[in-house]
Amino acid sequence: MISINYKNSLILLVILIAGFLLRLYQLDTYSIFFDEKSTLLVSQGIVLEGANQKEVFTAPTFTPSDFWSQKTLADYYEAMTRSDIGNSPFYYLLLHIWMDVFGLGDFSIRFFSVIFSTLIIGLTYLFGKRFFSVRTGLIAASIVAIEPFFIAYSHQARNYSLTFFLTLLATYLFLQIIENGNNKNRQLKLYIAYAFAAGLCLLSHFLTISVLLAHAIYALFFLRSWNNWIKMGIAALVALSGVAWWMLFAGGQWTLRTLQYQAELYKEMAETGNTTFGVILPATLVNVFNKSLPVFSDLIIFTNGMTDALEGKRNTAVALAVGIILILWYRFRDRIQ
Repeated sequence: MISINYKNSLILLVILIAGFLLRLYQLDTYSIFFDEKSTLLVSQGIVLEGANQKEVFTAPTFTPSDFWSQKTLADYYEAMTRSDIGNSPFYYLLLHIWMDVFGLGDFSIRFFSVIFSTLIIGLTYLFGKRFFSVRTGLIAASIVAIEPFFIAYSHQARNYSLTFFLTLLATYLFLQIIENGNNKNRQLKLYIAYAFAAGLCLLSHFLTISVLLAHAIYALFFLRSWNNWIKMGIAALVALSGVAWWMLFAGGQWTLRTLQYQAELYKEMAETGNTTFGVILPATLVNVFNKSLPVFSDLIIFTNGMTDALEGKRNTAVALAVGIILILWYRFRDRIQ
């Protein structure tokens, strides 16, 4: 007779394989789009505007080997700082190492995201198992494995899969810190791991600061001792040190300039009705609510912002059907067994 642990491990393995295969399906069917081209160039130390490629572009002719020729450390630094508007110096570094080994093909550069997206499935299982139950972990992992949102982002040579993985890892470690409040030996390792994961989180995408702020608020209520608050404060400072340096002395300078320019441009477009880049609505309470509603509804129903398209209707129907089946199964599971 198969043991329960073996059975659960087998189910998890099936979920991981299914999620991995779904992420591989048609991975390189479509060519890379503009953002992925930016990723490709920046990770190879090439400034998007060609500022450090003057010799190539001023030459009468140049070959692919000339364009992709080895760059200096200064070139990589310039490419990342000038191209950075919040998207991951850490990811560019990892992808550069990856492409040195596996090449510049569409499949290769996207497969890096597939790896982290698959790891998210496994980490979701561990999260659910640790803080709820094995059954919850398996259900959550299966949802992540088939959810179109995660699959779509695994098909992009961008930092999003890495960022989500690191954010979930930091949250997983943070909740263990709360759980092991008085275990000093266990806590020290968790604080170190948390500071490391949270710091890389921020260097993957600056907006992860919103999750870390939620951690801080939660810690104020549940750590409940000065000693633990001090430890968490030190961990937070360590986590913030990398992104603080980046914002003050590196790419953050370009980030802030770009954001200021975009804010002024979009404000002008909203006020004048300029539709050069599409319709930009004023940031009134009603407009913000209407634009935010599809985003927050996706947290419950998997429409993926496509409620007006066939794919969105299909995803909604599947999500509702699965939810109803799970509710009925949970309600009548004793009778079924």
